[in-house]
Parts: sequence; C-alpha cells; structure tokens
Amino acid sequence: MPNILDYIDWRGDLRFAEAPFCEVDNLIFSWLAYVDFGGVLSGDGPAQSIPLAEAGRRYAATHDPAEMEDSGCITRTSILLLHRMAQSRRYADVQLWGYVCRRDRDQVEQFAAVCCSCDGGCYVAFRGTDNTLLGWREDFNMGFMPVVPSQKEARRYLERVATACSVGLWVGGHSKGGNLAVYASVNADPAVQQRIRAVYNNDGPGFLQAMFESEAYRRLQSRIHTIIPQSSVVGVLLEHSRQYTIVASDAVGMMQHDAMSWQVLGGAFVYVQQRTRSSEFLDQTLSGWLAALTPEQRGRFVDTLFTVLDSTGAATFDEMSKMGFSTLAPMLRSLGGIDRQTRKMLGEMMASLFRVWSALLSQQLALARPAATAFPVKKEK
Repeated sequence: MPNILDYIDWRGDLRFAEAPFCEVDNLIFSWLAYVDFGGVLSGDGPAQSIPLAEAGRRYAATHDPAEMEDSGCITRTSILLLHRMAQSRRYADVQLWGYVCRRDRDQVEQFAAVCCSCDGGCYVAFRGTDNTLLGWREDFNMGFMPVVPSQKEARRYLERVATACSVGLWVGGHSKGGNLAVYASVNADPAVQQRIRAVYNNDGPGFLQAMFESEAYRRLQSRIHTIIPQSSVVGVLLEHSRQYTIVASDAVGMMQHDAMSWQVLGGAFVYVQQRTRSSEFLDQTLSGWLAALTPEQRGRFVDTLFTVLDSTGAATFDEMSKMGFSTLAPMLRSLGGIDRQTRKMLGEMMASLFRVWSALLSQQLALARPAATAFPVKKEK
C-alpha cells in the first residue's frame, strides 16, 4: 500500500492553494522534524525563513553522503523525505524557520522543533525521541513526573512562535513530539489557543490522568487528533482520552511506530476499526503494572535502569549496538554495585509485572476456549 512518500509523488504537483493542508501533510511535517537542520536553518523568526528546497540544497552541500547513510533509521528516512519534498511543487516553497535543538544531560532534556509555513498558516513540528539514551530517559521520566523539561520547553517555544507570526497554527509531532504538541497546546495562553487550528499526536505517549481532568484540556479537546497504528505500543503508553483513530500499517508489531509504514490512500490515511489483540494486551499489561507502582517506585526503577545503561559509556542505542557484547561487563558491574534494598525492589517490580501479564494471559486463554470448542474437530473413524 502507498505511504507518505507515495503521497508526495501523487499530490506533489499541487500547491497548497490547489489542495489544502490535510492529515497526511501533518505526518509529513512531523517526520521532517527528525532532520538535523543545524547549520542549515537559524533559530530566528519567519523573517529569516528559507524555502524548503533551499534547505534541502544546503543540507546536501554540508553533509557527507556516507554520514547520512550511517545515521539512524528515522534520521535516514527523514533525510529521504526532505529530498523528495524539495523536488515537489507542493513543498518546495514551504518556508522553514525557527529551528531549535537542545540536549541537556543535567536537566535530562532532549528537545527539537521547526516551523513550516504554508497554506496561510504555520505547522509547528516537535521532534520525537531520538536514539540517545538521554532522550529515552526523559521519555521514561514521563511515567512518574508531572512535567518533564521538554514539555516546558515546548510550551515556551509555541508561545514564541505565536508571538513571531500572526497566522493560524497547526501543532504536531510524532512519538514524543506528539506528546509535546498536546502539552504545549493545552498549557498555552488562551489567546494562543484560539489560533490553533488542530493538534496532532501521531503515535505519541499519553499523560498522567490529571491532564485529562483539567479545564484547559477540555477547552482544546475537540481540536486534538490522536492517530495510532493498529499495533501501537508507544501511542498507548500512559493515559489517553481514548478518542483516537487507528491507521493501517504494513509493518509488524512495534515496527508500526515507523510512520513510513502507515498506509495512505489519496489525501487520507487508511483506517481500521480496532487495534490488534497484541497491542491491547500489552496496553493492559503495562497499565496494570504501572497502576500497582507508586511514583517513587517508578522513579527508582528508571534511575536504576539508566544507571546500568550509562555504565556502557554509550551515548546512543546505535553505539550500544555496535559495541555488542562488550557492553555486558560494565552493565553487570553496575548491577553488582546496586544496594540490596534496590535489588529487592527491582525483583518485586519484575515479579509484579509477571503477575499482571500472567493474569491477563489467563483471561485471554479463557475467552479463547469457547471459540475453539464452537468448531469441534471431527475424529476420523
């Protein structure tokens, strides 16, 4: 089935004046946010914007092809996306500006965003989690912290963008970028909220329950669009409003998080009625497990997990993968240095996860038995 690259081939000859912004354009701009525009775009306002086609030329001129090929999967496909967009009438003249990228180990923050002006409006694209351990640690922190640094930064960024331009806004992102889009929009100044046309959370994690009980969330709820693939894992983490749409994907399991696998037909996604059983089962398992843990226990689990991972000296998961078995020794030493009380807590938490998983599996098997007995197999005489 076609994906967003095929959409560019099909719709790329029509400018936004001829075919208005749609949900597929949203995903394309969200994926574009994974490109490292450092040295290509400035962090200034729309007066310093450049056409997307020019950004593509500058990127190609300043990046080695071998380096681009060796980049992570998401980065590599986002670079391909930039190239294809730059060659199309639809996206070549989109104005890019306001690029920001920051990583702060002390604050445990990974944040990036870029603005895409088109069709009389501006799409504010927040980058999702990159392949750094820092980025993933901040994601895990969402499970026990009311607010993480990148969420605060996303709100400030959105309000700066709203001050810098006067047009209507779309706000979105993929993965953690979708979470940041929702958080920033819900917590923005009411005057900024009035200018938001739509908010797109493309398979991003949810929030702690308090978010959905706020008046600010209810005020913006009708404009928030949550889109997940049928076997979503990331997009059903934590709490969601349950008002989401489900898109078909060509990939299997967790690989459906890759938006390049999402199926597109014309100017819309190919939707399905329900998630896969594996996605629902994992959702129930993790939700049940997290509900059994206090915020303090979740925090200690995350601290311990990333202390072990950091002991390898790797900054990214790609580096860990290349190091192979050489990561085992420092990780084992790190585990051995954990105090007895923490080891006991980790053991109890893993046992709790296993109990939740076992109970849900038993329920699934019990539900499956009546269906199996409804079609008895005839024995041969």
